[in-house]
Amino acid sequence: MGLKEELEEKAEECDAPEEYIEVAKEIVEGLDDKEWAAELLEEGAEWAETWEDSVTYAKACLDILENDEAAATHLDTGKICAPPLRISWGWQPQLWKWGRKRSLRKSTTLPAPNA
Repeated sequence: MGLKEELEEKAEECDAPEEYIEVAKEIVEGLDDKEWAAELLEEGAEWAETWEDSVTYAKACLDILENDEAAATHLDTGKICAPPLRISWGWQPQLWKWGRKRSLRKSTTLPAPNA
C-alpha cells in the first residue's frame, strides 16, 4: 500500500481535531499536497464544537498550510461556538437559594452591584 492510500484510510478514520491535524501534517510532509490537507482541516473544522477547537484548526492552518485566510475563517466560524459572556456580581448563588425556578434569563431587572 502506498503512502497516499494509507493517508486516505487515516483521513476517513479521523474524529477528533488532533487526528485531523496530525493527518494533515502527514499529507503535507509526505505528499506536499496542501490542497488536500486544507480540505481535510476544513472537514474537521465543520465538526468543531467549541471555540478552542476552532482556534486549534486556525493554528493548524497557520502552522501547516501557512494560510492566513483559512485561519481567519476558522476563527470567524468559532465565534458561533463561543459561549455567551456572563457578568458575575456575586448574586447568582443567592438567586439559586431563592428558588430553582428563578433565573437570570427570566429576570427583567437586576440589582446594581452595590445595592
